[in-house]
Amino acid sequence: MALIDDFSITLNYNCLIVFTFLDTILSSIYAVIIMGQNLRTMLILVLLFSPKR
Repeated sequence: MALIDDFSITLNYNCLIVFTFLDTILSSIYAVIIMGQNLRTMLILVLLFSPKR
């Protein structure tokens, strides 16, 4: 019984690590997407205002 308890604790710990890792990756991807959208918006603004100069 103790062996099963140890195993489940280890499994939970590994799941926690994996979920934290995935959360970090998703946050990074989300940040990159937001940055990309901001850059695209800036590029559009630059393209809109550059002929007027």
